[in-house]
Amino acid sequence: MRILDNLLFSIEFPWSLVLIFGLMLVLCLVFIKAKALTVSGGFAALAVGIGCLWCLRFEGLLVLLFFFLSAGVLGKLSQGQKKGNYEKKEGARDAVQVFANGFLALLGALGYYFTNDSVFLVIFSAGMAEANSDTWAGEIGRLSKRQPVSIRNLQPVEKGLSGGITALGIIGGFLGSATVSLLVGILFPIPKIWMLVSMVCLAGFFGCLVDSLLGAFAQALYLDDKTDLLTERDKDQDGRPFELVRGLRWIDNDMVNFMSNLFAVVLAMGLVSWI
Repeated sequence: MRILDNLLFSIEFPWSLVLIFGLMLVLCLVFIKAKALTVSGGFAALAVGIGCLWCLRFEGLLVLLFFFLSAGVLGKLSQGQKKGNYEKKEGARDAVQVFANGFLALLGALGYYFTNDSVFLVIFSAGMAEANSDTWAGEIGRLSKRQPVSIRNLQPVEKGLSGGITALGIIGGFLGSATVSLLVGILFPIPKIWMLVSMVCLAGFFGCLVDSLLGAFAQALYLDDKTDLLTERDKDQDGRPFELVRGLRWIDNDMVNFMSNLFAVVLAMGLVSWI
């Protein structure tokens, strides 16, 4: 990593920034071509990627790439397990989804660049750990042979419906947070880094659990009266609105992702303040 950092950032400004822009543009086009990102998602990822690479060097970019690549691989593995028409958004991530999972990490990267304060590295790490934890929990959970149950009442729910959990998904969520935390610990050898990332690991995992709680209690859920099935979609393909049966209309899956990401960041900052 240090060799790559020295090669790239030894180039005189603004050519180093131009090179970073070109590198990130190529990566985003690859993800768009692979249908991991929409065009709007590609532009959003371009902004997040440039910020993380400039502020945290290749170490930050590697954490970001790990999140996107692992999400893509697990998404392919669980693709055949997705059933029904419950999720409002499926497949490639759009700009709102990218920022819901990456905006706080970007703020952490910017803060660390300007202050060199490790608390901002915690913000970056916790944001990425929670996003990865939630992604792994959902994708790995779909591979479970057991039907998921609602976290609010432990009653069986259909696969893909927010608030549903499985034992395999919970394990996947913890591993998702742990892998990002471990990667940060390896890449950023600063004082007390392993103590910091252990707190980040816990915060990322608990943020994932909060995501399920918000999905079960606060996220908008609608009834498709034609199929008599619950869905996160607020209308059908013809634009006919569905009846809201649970939650708040303004809290969709993207808002749940952002709120749980924020929870993980705040929790991580609280935990490391004790160190």
